[in-house]
Amino acid sequence: MDNPRLMVFAAHTDDAQYGAGATIVRYAKNGSEVMIVNMTDSETGGAPSREIRRQRMLEAGAEAAETLGAKCHFMHYGGDTLDNCLIKQLQVARVIREFRPDIIITHWLKDMHHDHVSTALLTHYGVDFAIKENPKEGIWNLDWHENAVVLKQELEELKKFPPLPTPRIYAMEEYTTLQTLDFPAAAYLSFTAEEFESKIESLMIFNRIAFNDTGKEEDEVFKIVRTPEGRIVDAQDGLVGPAIHLGRIRGYIVGSYYAEAFAESRFLGFLGGIKAKDSL
Repeated sequence: MDNPRLMVFAAHTDDAQYGAGATIVRYAKNGSEVMIVNMTDSETGGAPSREIRRQRMLEAGAEAAETLGAKCHFMHYGGDTLDNCLIKQLQVARVIREFRPDIIITHWLKDMHHDHVSTALLTHYGVDFAIKENPKEGIWNLDWHENAVVLKQELEELKKFPPLPTPRIYAMEEYTTLQTLDFPAAAYLSFTAEEFESKIESLMIFNRIAFNDTGKEEDEVFKIVRTPEGRIVDAQDGLVGPAIHLGRIRGYIVGSYYAEAFAESRFLGFLGGIKAKDSL
């Protein structure tokens, strides 16, 4: 496939950039259409108020996606406790059918963050509904459901777009506490310094727009270390520094300077999305 369509489902507006930023740059540069879908507006934590935080994260997320060469879509789900429910599964399925990706990247199902796990589940169940000829068959006793009216409306919306072939699904690696200790990396992409620098630039957008209330320059606040040419090689923050270190660790494993690692999803096999073949 010359230019596979890539879709990245992220719980928060900075997750796709951290877990798959350089991969997004690579695919976009090679001519693929890339869509980042943010489940929440990342409105919790930091900033003078919840609404200010929300607006800053939405602005940063949109600008960061553009920096990577991707389109950006917001589902606008609440960010305190993102839940995996049928209504959201059908809404995710509709977004998938509309974009028609060949490859999907999302969070790891065993991630330590609740919103990340919910996003992974919503993505996988969304794919299962998106590939079905009759999605209604995936809902047991629809008429008995307490949200039957809303579910039927979502099913009608889903029917506006035809089903698609099962996309390949991968899990991205995040900086959540302890995740990398058990992350089953199965696929690696290595990158040039320029490709990885675009990822770091997209993450710095969040430091500039959303995470710096001091009035000082970002380089001072986050103790950014740059080469004489201006390339960022380290930082003491919760985003750029960890991304650089993880990129170097994964790069060392595959013999390059920077890399990103992904786990292959097997979850769809339990949903009927994987079919038996006569031969490999």
